[in-house]
Amino acid sequence: MREIRRDIFRAVGKADALCVTTNGGIRRDGLAVMGRGVALRAKNLFPGIDRTLAELITRNGNIVQPLLETSGTTILAFPVKPAFSVANRDLSNVVTHLRHQFRPGDRIPGFASIAWPSIVAESARQLRALADQRQWRLVALPPAGSGNGQLEWSSVRPLLAEHLDDRFVVCHL
Repeated sequence: MREIRRDIFRAVGKADALCVTTNGGIRRDGLAVMGRGVALRAKNLFPGIDRTLAELITRNGNIVQPLLETSGTTILAFPVKPAFSVANRDLSNVVTHLRHQFRPGDRIPGFASIAWPSIVAESARQLRALADQRQWRLVALPPAGSGNGQLEWSSVRPLLAEHLDDRFVVCHL
């Protein structure tokens, strides 16, 4: 796995695939929750991607999966958060800007959850398998779970590096 300083969306048209970090949440209107970070940028760049993601989550679950193709690049969902979880006693599993909205034991939507290291690791494993299957030579991904997922990059990096070889490039802004 390599790391560079570059806007991930500059990889469109250059990389075989580009990962968009996601959660498993689907809103009442049937659209996937893509409200911050790389997901929000993808939603703004690719109209309808939130509907596609919601349909795929409903059909296949919260997994790494292709969302669309553009300029020769496959845009993928890369889950880092669950569809929902339960707020723990000290609310430390809730993103800091939303902690005031929850109490211990509350069901919290995935977008309000801190990213789960286990989901990040499983997504990296699934991404590697898909890249092997499709014979991709270059795959771009953000520092998964360490932005709006609020995990420390120093703890996420080894989870990704365990599964991802030099075909995979983490794009830091």
